[in-house]
Amino acid sequence: MGTQKISLTDRYDLEKSPVLLNGTQALVRLTMMQAARDKAAGLNTAGYVTGYRGSPLGAVDLQMDRAAKTLAAHNVVFEPGLNEDLAATALWGSQQAELRGEGKYDGVFGLWYGKGPGVDRSGDVMRHANMAGSSVNGGVLMAMGDDHTGESSTVLHQSEWAMVDAYMPVVSPAGVQEILDYGIYGWALSRFSGLWVGLKTMKDTVEATSVVNGDPNRMKLVTPQFDMPDGGLNIRLQDTPHLQEARMIDYKRFVGSLRETGYKDDIVLATSHPTKGKVMRPGVEQYLKGHRVLCYPFQFQCKKKGQKRRNLLVTPAGCTMTDWYENGDQRGPRPLALIRYEHYQTWIQLYSERSWFLILDTRDTIFQQNPFLPRLLDRSTHGT
Repeated sequence: MGTQKISLTDRYDLEKSPVLLNGTQALVRLTMMQAARDKAAGLNTAGYVTGYRGSPLGAVDLQMDRAAKTLAAHNVVFEPGLNEDLAATALWGSQQAELRGEGKYDGVFGLWYGKGPGVDRSGDVMRHANMAGSSVNGGVLMAMGDDHTGESSTVLHQSEWAMVDAYMPVVSPAGVQEILDYGIYGWALSRFSGLWVGLKTMKDTVEATSVVNGDPNRMKLVTPQFDMPDGGLNIRLQDTPHLQEARMIDYKRFVGSLRETGYKDDIVLATSHPTKGKVMRPGVEQYLKGHRVLCYPFQFQCKKKGQKRRNLLVTPAGCTMTDWYENGDQRGPRPLALIRYEHYQTWIQLYSERSWFLILDTRDTIFQQNPFLPRLLDRSTHGT
């Protein structure tokens, strides 16, 4: 049996595996692995790492500096941020590098790092950048260093809530190996969905040391079949806040997550006409048809003109529906918040009395499994 030669430099040699790494060193190797995967896929990409140190990610800048020459060989640049939010802003810029056809690379994949309170102060840029979207050949991971027990922090913090609030998915590695695996997955997810992706780290994972499989091709990823809206889900040159909101809420959250659970039955939506002469914003109708969504646009007229939309939801002065009832709306003005129940009643009458219904607001919901699965299993068990 031969003797394997081992060196401390193996940790960043992509030809060597298994290797001994701590979690912070895994973040360094992760960027090199992504660069290697892109090269093998025929992409000419670069990597950009920036952030602001803080436990448990207090040694990221040290490890990145030590590996500077090796990183440069993989077109990966490390530039520590003046603070967390400026670092995130720089990464937002990196996703725009090839939008005008002037970039040197096909895309730039980014890695942000920062302590939990740094996530909090970066909320503004996180929301704007995530709404704008990631590059189709770039993608962004946000490595958030959490300290649940407040061992080295002025507050106890858990960053998933900030990510959810900004509509960012989160992956949570359980060890050093999964920092590599979930990091590769996270960049693929970011590119596919147009979203930034949170990578949760804690002292138990990022400060641990482990022997791991460092093969860049260890993760075999399959791109799901998905009917993209016109222009896709990634960052674009011409965009508006309203279109960003539509892509985020209608495409990426409610309808998309529900269909991904395997749910194949009806999805029914009521939508108001956004502007005169247009039923839906560009691309929305095509997307909904592609996902077999039954959509009922409706118009309403409000008694008190000039009142803010939020007030119209609850004020008794309210509104009437102008095109919902065949013989006109006979009920008189009422809050928009109540009108939705009339929609529900109309739709329910179109189905069998044995049908199951789930009634909710699209903006509040992300599905992780078919919501009717327990009922379906119960029926198959009891024969009803």
